Amino acid sequence: MRRVWLVISIVIMALLSGCALNNNKSDVEAYSDIARLNYTPDFNYIKVPQSPSLITDRLGYDPSGKKVVFLRSDGVDSSYYIVDETTGDTVYEGTMSRLEIAEDESVSLYIGDFSEFASEGTYRILQNDVGYSYPFKIEKDIYKNLYKDIYSRISTAKYNKTADLTYVLANLMMTKDIFEESYINETFLRNSIERLLKSQDPATGAVYDTLSISEELDGEESLTTTAEFAGVMAQFYLSHAEESDELVLAALQAAGRAYAYMDKYRDNVCDDSYYYASAQMYRATGGQKYRNAIALFDQIEEKGRQISQYDYQMLANVAYLKSNYKVDYNRCDEIMTGYLNDMVKLSELSDKQHYYVQSDIDELSQDQILDNMMKLGLVSYVVSGREYASIQGNYIHYLLGVNSNKRDYMLEGIDGMPLGEDILELSKLIFILGSKYE
Repeated sequence: MRRVWLVISIVIMALLSGCALNNNKSDVEAYSDIARLNYTPDFNYIKVPQSPSLITDRLGYDPSGKKVVFLRSDGVDSSYYIVDETTGDTVYEGTMSRLEIAEDESVSLYIGDFSEFASEGTYRILQNDVGYSYPFKIEKDIYKNLYKDIYSRISTAKYNKTADLTYVLANLMMTKDIFEESYINETFLRNSIERLLKSQDPATGAVYDTLSISEELDGEESLTTTAEFAGVMAQFYLSHAEESDELVLAALQAAGRAYAYMDKYRDNVCDDSYYYASAQMYRATGGQKYRNAIALFDQIEEKGRQISQYDYQMLANVAYLKSNYKVDYNRCDEIMTGYLNDMVKLSELSDKQHYYVQSDIDELSQDQILDNMMKLGLVSYVVSGREYASIQGNYIHYLLGVNSNKRDYMLEGIDGMPLGEDILELSKLIFILGSKYE
């Protein structure tokens, strides 16, 4: 076991800068026969049931990825067919395996693995006893397209609260920082930085909680928002330091003023936001006072830490792990070991019976699920191999339809609000999909 952790530690230090066909004629084939006679019957009442029993990802699958269909039933024929949505042709036949469901002996879970089917297109799955699934795609860039759609929503959203825009930018820049090939909209980023700068009092360095539309500052000062502002400005400077243009230098100066102001009132700042500001300022400048501030954060017992509504701790950890200045390698190891232990526990809770995600997932909030997915993204980046990336993929499938409610949570939401309308949560998804974009 010590050898395994030694290998993991070495990996951490190396990667982190500082530290078949249907024999029986089916309904689909009958449909194809009619189509060849130039009839155009409407079979939507067959093909679009109100609540399909077959559980699939409503968006679809990567051709090279794992592809599984689920069915909960008290007994069915084990055969299923993949049907081309355009032609109605059966293009693949598979067999489901049966698994008893521990909590309900009268119902079984059937699982069909069609990972070997990799032809791109739009399809439905047909099982003769229950009908058709929702349509889904098999497409090489399926997650890239989802990424672009989410990014478009983020960059065209209306932002009124300084803290909201700050948090979104922090996630976008972290995504680009770790997954270098991922897309970032530089125009949106720079315009947003300029807008944030207008929310800072030039005399004191304090940041107002409402974004300024005109030259007049409005709203109230927020020390926690000021800390988060300092972190984002330092993060922007670091990512653009080689350019050294006026905006980049202004961002670093604004970060320093904001940090100095909120540091005078440390006890009134959320601990995670203070840590984030300190970690980003240390990464950008190497200043000893920022390193000392990180050490002070570590002295606060975890249960006693005051965490902001945005929770910047993971963002701060990544900033520290990626620093080019001197870092405590034991601290780096502790951070990654903590994430690894969380993911091992999560993996142990995942099985076929629960669609390959953790057994208690339906008890979690939308935000908790996304936080777990972000940790999976970080761990799969650091620890090479397909295990954690595969688990992360299962969670993406869960959000997009592979769940006990058979719902697309992007459209319908878990907590009542569609995930696709929550800009803060969408910024987390950007990080989660960052590795899929490359």
